Amino acid sequence: MSQVIIVIKNDHNPAEVKQQAAYYAHALGIDANVYILISFSHRVPRNLGGFTRYRDSRPEGGGH
Repeated sequence: MSQVIIVIKNDHNPAEVKQQAAYYAHALGIDANVYILISFSHRVPRNLGGFTRYRDSRPEGGGH
């Protein structure tokens, strides 16, 4: 059985962020066993609105 696990850190409304992450995972067809960690930080340089980083640990790589 496939399962997407979503963990939210350092946000004032984690339920809303988790709902949006689940929506986009479904919309993008990410239905395999994945672990999504979303962490908010106030220590991002002012000239950046934010950044995204990911690691795909599958041996064959990934398309998402």
